[in-house]
Amino acid sequence: MARRLECHRCGYIWEYSGTFQKATCPSCSAKVPVERQSTEESLEDIAADYDLSVRELKEILRRVRPRKES
Repeated sequence: MARRLECHRCGYIWEYSGTFQKATCPSCSAKVPVERQSTEESLEDIAADYDLSVRELKEILRRVRPRKES
C-alpha cells in the first residue's frame, strides 16, 4: 500500500510503499516521517484494490479469522 509523502525540506512529493517510520526523500535525502494510517483507512484502500465495499471486506475477514470468545 503506497502512501503519498511530501518532503518538508524541498517539497518533493512521491509514493512511498515501505514500512519504516521515516522515509528518505529521493530528491534531497531528508528523513520524512511516515504517518500511520488508521485501520479504517487501510481497509478502504484494500477494499478499493479488490473492488469491494468496506462492509464486504469486513465480512470476508470475519469468515477467515473468527473472533476469539472469552
